[in-house]
Amino acid sequence: MGLITKPDTLFEDSDSEKDFVKLALNEVTHLRLGWHVLRNRDFNTKHVTSVERDRIEEEFFSQGIWKTLPRGILGVSQLRERLSRVLLDHIKSELPALIREIQDILHESQQAVMKLGDRRGNAEQQRLYLLKHSQQFTNICRASCDGIYEDKFFGDLASEEFKTRRFRAVVQNLNLAFAEMVRLNGQRIHLRGNGLEGKSSEAISWVRDMLISSRGRELPGTFSPMLIGDLFRVQSKPWETISKDHLQDIWKKARGHLEDIFSSLMDSEAYMALLMLYVDPLMEKLLKRATDELDRLFRDRQRHAITYNHYFTENAQKISDARHQKKLLEVLEKAFPVDSYSQTRTGPKDLSKICSMMSESIPDMDTRASIELLDHLEAFYKVAMKTFVDNVSIQVIETSIVDNLVDIFNPLAVVQMTSELVSQIAAESQENQTQRERLEKKIHILEEGLKTCKWHAGRYASEVALEDPRTPVIQTPKSHASSVAELYISNVSSVEAEVEHHAADQGEEANNSVDATTAHTHAAKKDGGIEEISGWEALGEKQTKRKKKFRNSPFIRTCVYEE
Repeated sequence: MGLITKPDTLFEDSDSEKDFVKLALNEVTHLRLGWHVLRNRDFNTKHVTSVERDRIEEEFFSQGIWKTLPRGILGVSQLRERLSRVLLDHIKSELPALIREIQDILHESQQAVMKLGDRRGNAEQQRLYLLKHSQQFTNICRASCDGIYEDKFFGDLASEEFKTRRFRAVVQNLNLAFAEMVRLNGQRIHLRGNGLEGKSSEAISWVRDMLISSRGRELPGTFSPMLIGDLFRVQSKPWETISKDHLQDIWKKARGHLEDIFSSLMDSEAYMALLMLYVDPLMEKLLKRATDELDRLFRDRQRHAITYNHYFTENAQKISDARHQKKLLEVLEKAFPVDSYSQTRTGPKDLSKICSMMSESIPDMDTRASIELLDHLEAFYKVAMKTFVDNVSIQVIETSIVDNLVDIFNPLAVVQMTSELVSQIAAESQENQTQRERLEKKIHILEEGLKTCKWHAGRYASEVALEDPRTPVIQTPKSHASSVAELYISNVSSVEAEVEHHAADQGEEANNSVDATTAHTHAAKKDGGIEEISGWEALGEKQTKRKKKFRNSPFIRTCVYEE
């Protein structure tokens, strides 16, 4: 909307006056909201009252060419009405977005208050605060350890962040990785290879040295059963490092899981105090208990080899059979070579030759004993490895760590806490108290504002309904009828006061100006700023040839309310 001021400074019936009349009629520079003409105080009347000022303005517009213009674009009273309608239409269009924005901010503020939890200014409130969250923690932790992921805490599988919150899955995957690690890397020396009887040369040499250095009363070509336990302890030595690393991984994941649960239930200050003062010492005790249980499993390896699992004898027989089968295949391949022409096998009809080939003996009795000892070591290792993996998973991980997580922070634990510890954990800091008060005030203001905006949204819907009988009418109270209008009028009054103040300050200078640049356009942007540009830009390039006719031209203000 453009404002034309000081029309009384134009010469009556002059071309300049006619040009500004055309401008006021929106025929020169077209604006969506049109133009409005004001007669402001001049230097001689700058001290008159507003009532007298309005009377002088009305008298001026009832004379000369100005009386031919529509009354709706003349005078400050009509400007108030026009601006009120403009502001009202603008607010109507922005009201739905404003309501949504208020609702979003209100929701964020309510979530922030919920994050702070209940008020806890005294000991009773503090213990109740911990009791409430201990029950929630117990439910979530039990569900997580049991693999029941229905609580909102566990989130969506599409999120990588929430995958780590499914603790049973984390434990299962780590246990499977541990079992695979023991299977692949748990042996100090790989027993299978391309040496004698399918054994690795390194393994045969190692066992032979152990056999020779540990001779007892056994006959040549035999071995002491006690050697199986000695060799097993050396062969399974990597289990210690692998299992300790696995325990540390599980413990760290468990501790991180507890922190995730607490951070989702309590404010950061409270849950950090809970972790530091109460949970971490208990978690250290769980780690110590699990480590002691793991050490007990290591001590069991120091005993002589014991197993009543029938898989031991079956494995020993399978290993021996596999070695003989490999030997038989080698003999048959040698006795019945493939004819390159007919692609058939031919060989001796006397099978005794084949038997003699099979009965070739190993002359070194220590080497033969070493191979047999390796068979028994391999069979016992397989049985013991499976038992060890299961014992670590059940006795160390499940019994010592996972099963105790639920009881870390249950309601009974809160009841047994000392008042001093409760205060150290749950007491609300001054910063949180200040933040709570600020948020509660903000929520109150937003709720009242949202209520008012919704009422006006319903009111405008009622107005539309009156225009369209097919739309149901919404009844609204009359007590709010003038609140928005008063707001609009106050805004318009401030605009008018600014216009008049500027006009009064510039009155004498405008009347005595001898330069065409006394005509200005002030573009009021959405942020309230005012930018001066040449008045001739507002009138268009066609006016530039007639500058001198505007020696006493009025100020032109363009108040832009358009998006």
